[in-house]
Amino acid sequence: MVVFAAVLTGCGDAGMLDGLGERGHEYVEGSTTLVSGEIALTTEPPMEVAPIEGMRWYNEELPDETLGEPSFVIASVWARGDGITRFIQASPNEIAAVLPNIQFPSLVPPDTFSITSQLVFDIASGTLDPELSAAFGFWAVTPYAADNASAAVLRVAQDAGAGVTEGITVVPAEDGVNVRWIDGGYSYELSCRSQLTGDVCQQMATSAVALQIIAPEPAAE
Repeated sequence: MVVFAAVLTGCGDAGMLDGLGERGHEYVEGSTTLVSGEIALTTEPPMEVAPIEGMRWYNEELPDETLGEPSFVIASVWARGDGITRFIQASPNEIAAVLPNIQFPSLVPPDTFSITSQLVFDIASGTLDPELSAAFGFWAVTPYAADNASAAVLRVAQDAGAGVTEGITVVPAEDGVNVRWIDGGYSYELSCRSQLTGDVCQQMATSAVALQIIAPEPAAE
């Protein structure tokens, strides 16, 4: 996994999560740390992380979930929206179908209640926005019950680029920490709020595996 410097935008459902991590994009000189191996990011007692197995996926049983060729799935998810909102709810299986080999943490905060998943579109074309194609929220409460109630958000972009240094970039933010990396042509940004330690955020990032490995079984037809 390799570091990327691109700044990604917020994640949300009709703006619910827009802006999470924005303040983390305001770099402070000397604050960026390149992490390799198991390096403690905090002096506080480490918080346990939990396997993702058994976690509730908010969108795993969408009534109109669509599987098939990527172009067909993208068009079907876009049709699910209102033509105005960029962030459209999509099942993890739909996201894995249209973004092959996309990575996702196999370890999550222990109090995670639910995981939300969305595809992000360019409104003018109705196709995926390459600069922010998918977004996931990690919730310790009922999703979207309140503004900015998610504990962490993962944003994924396509066309990550090349020629960058190997490792994970950890950027302290005013309201938590941002962890950034590149893998398999995708760039990732995991924004963790202050209730999560930097160590937990790093463990989540380093545990990433192919989403299709850990996504729930597709809903029966």
